[in-house]
Amino acid sequence: MKITSPEACKGFLVDYLRTRDELWQVTILDQHPDLGGLRPLEKPLMVILEEKREVEPLAFQDYLGERLVHETNQIIEVRGRLLNITYQLGMWNELGENGAGEETLKAIQGSLEEIFAFDEYALKQRGISFRGFQAEKITGEPEQENLLYLPCQLRLQLLWEKNFNYEMVEEIIPHTELKEEE
Repeated sequence: MKITSPEACKGFLVDYLRTRDELWQVTILDQHPDLGGLRPLEKPLMVILEEKREVEPLAFQDYLGERLVHETNQIIEVRGRLLNITYQLGMWNELGENGAGEETLKAIQGSLEEIFAFDEYALKQRGISFRGFQAEKITGEPEQENLLYLPCQLRLQLLWEKNFNYEMVEEIIPHTELKEEE
């Protein structure tokens, strides 16, 4: 099934990463939690948040085509645009002994880089194109003691479609009578 909206894209991304064997040790959430209430973390935490949307025109007046549905006697006009979405993948982990917490975050970063570099097919079959992945520097979480933070950005592109339904008119009925001129 093709992904044709930003909401569906985020839902697919969260579900897709949760099913990856490489990320079995990571808790993946789709909204920012209260970190204080989760401390101490039992395993690393990843939060996927939409950061930015950029829309590009696709065709003349964004028109992609239409189709006739005989059962409902409707014409469905399809319009679309290219949607570039940037996600913020924030990852947290407890500071471990001898740098263990930092090494775990680096390993998760490496797993994400491999997933997006070598498993593009899973995205493409859903109509999503991979545009880039970038990890920042691991830092300490300012408001939480002994908690490490690794911000990453993921850029994806998809065709954002919208359907417009129109009733099909079988015959034209005039609203007024026309008089013939002599």
